[in-house]
Amino acid sequence: MSLRSVLLACLLLAACLPPPTRAAGTDDDRDWSPTLGLDLGHLGSTSSLVVLGVAGLTAAWAWEETDETFPALQRSLDASLFDGAYDVGNVYGGGLLIGGGAAGLLAYGALTDHPGARTFGTDLARSFAASALVSGALKVSIDRRRPSGGSLSFPSGHTTSAFSTVPVIWHHLGWPGGVAAGALATLTACGRMEENRHYLSDVIAGAAIGFVTGAAVVAQRRRTEGAASLVVTPRSVGLAWSF
Repeated sequence: MSLRSVLLACLLLAACLPPPTRAAGTDDDRDWSPTLGLDLGHLGSTSSLVVLGVAGLTAAWAWEETDETFPALQRSLDASLFDGAYDVGNVYGGGLLIGGGAAGLLAYGALTDHPGARTFGTDLARSFAASALVSGALKVSIDRRRPSGGSLSFPSGHTTSAFSTVPVIWHHLGWPGGVAAGALATLTACGRMEENRHYLSDVIAGAAIGFVTGAAVVAQRRRTEGAASLVVTPRSVGLAWSF
């Protein structure tokens, strides 16, 4: 079993475990968010279905119209000035960097009881695990041949993993981090085609799957952070929100 498979299995386990019980009213209440099942369930939301529908139609068009001309696209990417940057994208989307980063943040947050690191690591683990489950299921069921030979081409797993980080990083680090993550994810998509590992349709589908799974995790996080609670004091009764 590869190191990536072991890491994915560990993060799947972390993402599926129920949140630990915390005393009501503590500052850590919002750090323990819904589990992987709710993240996958959110993929049925209207916004997710719209993104997946548009991406699906675009990928279907690319499958029919651009696969025959893909060798020319691959050669142009290979000869591009960004060839070295595409190699960085291939490493970023490989899973070990993203999964290892999530595991590292989880470990750091657990050892130091740092709520921000724990929450960030949890969300990265959940988005990585959910996107891997969806893309893996599609890979096995469709079993498309890669342009270089081999199987399991559709969708691109590297691209899926890379784009799953974009909404999560944007939420936790703001727009500068989100833009950087988006740039790295785009390099990953181009790198997979430059390496002759995936067609254009593969990376389009992977990008959409990754983005909506990451967005699903963020939606659940925001729901937790913005949950209203009843506050009762000796002199008043009211509602409070966590932000």
